[in-house]
Amino acid sequence: MERYKFNIGNKVIGQGCNCLIQSMGDKKTTQIDYLVKETNDLAAIGLDMMRFSVLDEEDTKAIGEIKKQTNVPIIADIHFDYRFALMCLDAGVDKIRINPGNIGGEAKFWFLE
Repeated sequence: MERYKFNIGNKVIGQGCNCLIQSMGDKKTTQIDYLVKETNDLAAIGLDMMRFSVLDEEDTKAIGEIKKQTNVPIIADIHFDYRFALMCLDAGVDKIRINPGNIGGEAKFWFLE
C-alpha cells in the first residue's frame, strides 16, 4: 500500500513521520479566551494540534479568532451543516473533520462535487 505525507498547518503526518499529539477543546468554541489559554498551555507541554467543535455559525467565527491567537494547527470538527466547513476554511483553519454521525446523510456530505 502506498503511503503519503501531508501537512496540517506547520506539522507533517503520514509516511514515516512521528505521531502527533492532538487534543480537543473542552468548552463551547465561542469561549475564545478560555480556549486560547487552554491551547497555548497544552502547546507549551507538547501539544501538536487542537480540535474544536463547530456546531453553529458563531463557532465558525470564534475558531478563526482562536486560530489567530495560537501557534498550533487548528482542526474544525464540523457538525450538522457542511457550510460550516466552508466558513471555517475561510477563517483559516488548518484541517476539517466532518462528523459523520450528524452531518445529515450522504446527500449533505458530497458538497464538493
